[in-house]
Amino acid sequence: DSVVDPVTGQIGPGWGYQNPVRGGSLNFTTITWKTAFTRINDTLYTDKIFGEMRNYRPTVSSQLGQEAGTTLGSDGYYDGFGANQQDVLIGSFLAAYTGMGSNEKFFDIFKAIPLPNWDIRYDGLSKMDFMKKLVRNFTLKHAYRSTISLSNFQTNLGAFDEFGNQLRDASNNFIADRQISSVTITEQFAPFLGVDATWIIGKNGLITSLEFKRDRSLGMNVPNMQITEMRGREWVIGAGYKFSKVKLPFTFMGERPESDLNFRFDLSIRNNITVSRNIIENTNQATSGQRMYSVKFRVDYNIGPNLNVAYYFDRVVNTPVLSNAYPTANTATGITLRFNLAQ
Repeated sequence: DSVVDPVTGQIGPGWGYQNPVRGGSLNFTTITWKTAFTRINDTLYTDKIFGEMRNYRPTVSSQLGQEAGTTLGSDGYYDGFGANQQDVLIGSFLAAYTGMGSNEKFFDIFKAIPLPNWDIRYDGLSKMDFMKKLVRNFTLKHAYRSTISLSNFQTNLGAFDEFGNQLRDASNNFIADRQISSVTITEQFAPFLGVDATWIIGKNGLITSLEFKRDRSLGMNVPNMQITEMRGREWVIGAGYKFSKVKLPFTFMGERPESDLNFRFDLSIRNNITVSRNIIENTNQATSGQRMYSVKFRVDYNIGPNLNVAYYFDRVVNTPVLSNAYPTANTATGITLRFNLAQ
């Protein structure tokens, strides 16, 4: 196309970008439920999804190679799309860990369709006749969130020569036109199942909560050809009760205080482990992990309209999974006074 030169006013050849660079980040929701409950070996830390990811590479290479018009090599991979090529690794990683498989179509992360996540709450049980005598409120909870993200991608100016031919790296693989350093899948069941209930006990009712949570994070470092997998499971148990109009056995500032006495107890039990998986060497190594117990107890009382006194007890115990780390325990307890200056 021809354009008018803004300086001379003459009509000349069209202008164009010589080295266009596009970059950014990408984040979208998906569903990775199919692979969420696979088990990690307790001693070898192996996982069948990691094996499937490595086995998907020839299939993904075939999809890319046929589209590019290259030929199949004696090693089972198409020319230019070997086992370590960027697009082969990313396609295999997404095909395996999303549970969607490679099928007959390459999993292109830039053309993926976002899938819905959800947060479900149901309190209909408390309205049934057999439950009305037991509870004032009874809520079941379930929530699921899963995302795929690229923290940074950028046009690779070294992927093509001046004639538009795609260049190759030292392994004779095609250099991808988009440079991607890492891909991350984050999945949370928060909670997988939870129950909140207010029981008809006493005047105010006993408040209880129970939650079971699961979470998983998968990060693939493309240049290092390594996957870091973190898994966690957690039980959370809570209870609370309020005693109304409790009078203290002593006077404060000439008066005998009368206020609500609130009790709260929370127990958390969490197990997590982090495993580093090398794609080329097919090795699995636990790098960190712990079993954590957390107990929190609190009772508070309003001595006056502006003064609150509370006793708290917090204890956290960590037991590491690896033998090269030490168990730790932290305890905090005491009394706090809070004075409110507002009227």
